[in-house]
Amino acid sequence: MKNQYFGDVGDYGKYGLLRTFAQNGISIAVNWYLTDNVSDTDGSSDGKFTQYLQDEKNKGKCPEVFAVLYSAVIEQKRRDVSFIENSDVIPSARFFNERLPLIKRISKEERARIRKEWHRRGLRFCAGADLIFLDPDNGLRENLTKSPKMDVKYVLCEEAVDYYNSGGNLVYYCHKGRRSEDKWKEYKKMLLRYLPDACEFGLTFHRGTQRSFIFVVHPRDEKKYLEIADGFLKTSWGNWYSFEPVE
Repeated sequence: MKNQYFGDVGDYGKYGLLRTFAQNGISIAVNWYLTDNVSDTDGSSDGKFTQYLQDEKNKGKCPEVFAVLYSAVIEQKRRDVSFIENSDVIPSARFFNERLPLIKRISKEERARIRKEWHRRGLRFCAGADLIFLDPDNGLRENLTKSPKMDVKYVLCEEAVDYYNSGGNLVYYCHKGRRSEDKWKEYKKMLLRYLPDACEFGLTFHRGTQRSFIFVVHPRDEKKYLEIADGFLKTSWGNWYSFEPVE
């Protein structure tokens, strides 16, 4: 997650989803996987979809979330996750906002060591939550690469497995990108290779660019989480979301 994305239409949907789970008695911890904003000179247009805030009809999805985002993006012209942290739109949520360090010109082994230390701090911070939301720029990958710039955009599988094995359920952000349907199906099942007993399903957001939120749930909680997701899709959010099976 980068602060430059804050308030994008996808953020509206993301906070609406998390708020629904919190209102159904699910305690939530968020690891933003926060990274530095990209340079204005790199041509990135990510985070540009804020026009929805100018249309009153969109307020009805969730007036409480809409009001926070409108105040930040339109009135104060600031884009920062602290607006959500300092609100109550996700009741009683906790937020791990230590930045994931982007460190160049060191060995891959040293990068891995620094990242593991950061990960352990996040794991301790989120411990005890029913649902832990991981919010990277791009999604999930298995291992570090030679590119520090790309690696900070992803949750590593071993990190996600640690969160699950700590006792919490997971939901992580990802997007299909240019994957074929077959590659997308395989990608969504990546964690099941490490967590074969886990239950997985997803919800996909269809405004701006396609965004998916993949849930990795302990069997004891599968029924309850599916019921909450089904209830969410029966609200007005159902026009912007769809169920994303993981098969």
